[in-house]
Order: sequence, then C-alpha cells, then structure tokens
Amino acid sequence: MSDVFSTTTSTRSDASQRILGALAVAVGGVGLIKFLGLLAVYGPAQSPWGFLLVLVTPFLAGRLLLQSHPRMAAAVIGVFAALLAAVCVVALLQGIEPYWGDYLLIFVGGPLALAATPIAVRVWRGR
Repeated sequence: MSDVFSTTTSTRSDASQRILGALAVAVGGVGLIKFLGLLAVYGPAQSPWGFLLVLVTPFLAGRLLLQSHPRMAAAVIGVFAALLAAVCVVALLQGIEPYWGDYLLIFVGGPLALAATPIAVRVWRGR
C-alpha cells in the first residue's frame, strides 16, 4: 500500500517540477526578449548587461539545475520570481515608460513570475 502513495507523491512532484521548469523558461524568455529590445535601441556599448544577468540567468540556470538539484533550483527560481513580481507591481503602480519591452515584462512576465512563486515553494518543500 505504501508503494501507491509514494508513486502518487512522486508523480505530483514531477509534474510540479515540469511546470516550474516551463514557467522558468517562459520568464527567462520574456526577460531575454526585453533585453534584446534594449540592445537594439541602445547598442551593445550602452545596453544594461546587468539586466541580462539579473533577470535571465537565474531562471535559465534554475531550469538547468531542476533535475539534478530540485530544491536548490526551486529556491533560486522562487526568490527571483517573487522579486520580479514585486518589481512589476511597483512599476505598474508608479507608471511605466511607453516601451513595448516594459509592457511585455510587466503584463506577461509579471503574472508568469507570480504563478511560478507558489509552485517553486511546492517543489522546494518536496511536494
């Protein structure tokens, strides 16, 4: 009887990891699109390369580590997703620039990051 319960738990955690991985790739992709838009506007000399490190790298690195180290990857993705969601809410309340990359990040990346946060907690807790 215990084998049935362990299989069900394993299937649920695997599904949560797959969903978290897909959300991490989606948020990282939205961040990459925004960065490429900034790169096209400002050129490589004046582009905010730190933006690429802060927004894209943690999500894609977390996705790559999700299979081998799921708790660590979930912590990285969850922390950066919560920070991104908070930044999107603050930017929305203060008003955003009329730039398509900002709209994309706030209206697509923000909800994706908000959805990734509780799933990351679920994977981190091993459920």
